Amino acid sequence: MGPAVSSARLRVGVIGAGAMGASHVQTIARWVPAAEVTAVYDSDRARAEQVAVGVGADAVESADDLIGSPGVDAVVIASPDPLHAEQVLACVAAGRPVLCEKPLASDVEGSRRIVSADDDFASRHGRHLVQVGFMRRYDPAYVALREHVAAGRIGTPRVVHCVHRNAVSHTSNTSELIVTGSMVHELDIVPWLLDDPVRAITVYGASGFSQSTGLPARTAATTCSACTESCDAITTASTAGSPISAWASS
Repeated sequence: MGPAVSSARLRVGVIGAGAMGASHVQTIARWVPAAEVTAVYDSDRARAEQVAVGVGADAVESADDLIGSPGVDAVVIASPDPLHAEQVLACVAAGRPVLCEKPLASDVEGSRRIVSADDDFASRHGRHLVQVGFMRRYDPAYVALREHVAAGRIGTPRVVHCVHRNAVSHTSNTSELIVTGSMVHELDIVPWLLDDPVRAITVYGASGFSQSTGLPARTAATTCSACTESCDAITTASTAGSPISAWASS
């Protein structure tokens, strides 16, 4: 099951020292007094050291070293998406509670393996270890909105329109990443807000041009329609400043 969690401060190891990993390190160090970052791993050793030194953590040699470290009670995974599944499974095998940035895995099979391993751990030890970084479920505004919907204060929802815009597009961005890295928040939060499971999802990609460069945008806009039992949800996401519009009817 791994070592017992410290009764003092939770010792957290962070895998991945890019933008999201560094943000997690700073958030824990500045805003979570009951926790501390003790280890950081990144394939770029210099980057790991740069992020770790600012919070008094160690830069370790590998993800496996971090997961197996006796100085780590829990793990945050913010590595490249294709690495998530195996790293999460390693955490479960070691008995480490783990918060994984979305997506949980790059394919359905990887996600199923994780859910199966986590359920097996819970059946033997009475607790689950894995959580995906869907923070909107804990956002006070979203919690209040859900309460209003559940109480019927806004009537019966028939159409939900979500808009997700990023000001700039990273050079590595793709239509797939817009869905798994951004739009996935809406795909999680809509059924949660409505207490209504998703029945079907359809995704449309659109080409376009960057307003800042005049060059073709790698991902100008992506539209996703998610149908629940009683409501249509339309989600639009854009990058590179491309204007978008989308609509749906029940």
